[in-house]
Amino acid sequence: MAIGKWQGFRLPELILSALVLAAMCWFVDIGRLIGIISKTDVPLFLAAIAVYFSTTLLMSYRIRLILAALGEKISFMDALKSNMGGLFASDFSPGRAGYFITPVILSRLAGIPADKGMVTIVAPQMVEFFLKAAGATAAILLVASAMPLISQNSVFLWVGVGMMLSFCAAMWLALFYPPFVSFAKAFSFIPLVPEACGFVATMQAHRQKVASVALPIVAISVFVFLIKGIECFLFAAALGIRLENLAVPPVMAFMVLQPLITIFQFVPIPTIAGLGLSEGSAVVSMSLLGVAPEVAVAYVLLIRGGTMLANSPGAFFLSRTLFWKK
Repeated sequence: MAIGKWQGFRLPELILSALVLAAMCWFVDIGRLIGIISKTDVPLFLAAIAVYFSTTLLMSYRIRLILAALGEKISFMDALKSNMGGLFASDFSPGRAGYFITPVILSRLAGIPADKGMVTIVAPQMVEFFLKAAGATAAILLVASAMPLISQNSVFLWVGVGMMLSFCAAMWLALFYPPFVSFAKAFSFIPLVPEACGFVATMQAHRQKVASVALPIVAISVFVFLIKGIECFLFAAALGIRLENLAVPPVMAFMVLQPLITIFQFVPIPTIAGLGLSEGSAVVSMSLLGVAPEVAVAYVLLIRGGTMLANSPGAFFLSRTLFWKK
């Protein structure tokens, strides 16, 4: 999706998403899957949604905090509306790239310059990606502790973690290491690299101001990570999922499992928000912990449905941005 312009669902995205759903339904017992979801504990489901929405509030406060450091004033409500619009768009875009429309909404609602709006997205995402990589590492260790055989044949898992950490390091260099732009310009013959270099140079112009609020950014991001663990635990409890015979409390187990599952929603392949990849990851990782495939798929679908329900008010703020003419 281009920033600031809705292009609708591309045909490959819809086809691949439909094929993934069809394959998932073939792999699991669809009747049992529907039966599991139909028995969802509604109060626990609503509690999970409420916990999720608390992270939305924290993210909105973080946007306001970063903008204040950049010399821009914005009300909390405008930050919340922009954040929710971006979150809603991310639910229907490959790699959740739709969230990058948030700066456009910030510009329309509060006149925030696009480059500063983008900083409010990129800087926290770097911290959150580090946390996801750390959580995924802990999840691999958790799975390996439950099934020792995995630890002897888990090279590909550690390669994946290494790639995530490498990506995090590249993001840090891009935002906070000025010579990185000069280095990247050597590859300007590659399509989009010149535009990326210009974007990175703009981001680096604000690095000192962002660094001044680095501690609050990290603190809020860590808090969001911990809350999401509680959210995932509540979604699991709504389905009656219990992880037993583990060396850690269940809530901590879901805290480290959630990044391993949700990280695949950010992979930039042509499916709607990583549809199918997250579900597949859930089936593999949770089955190793004794959870049936149908239950694992129901769990991820419940999370996806619950968060989409919580983000749905963002459709209004997003539509105002897309159709409001100056």
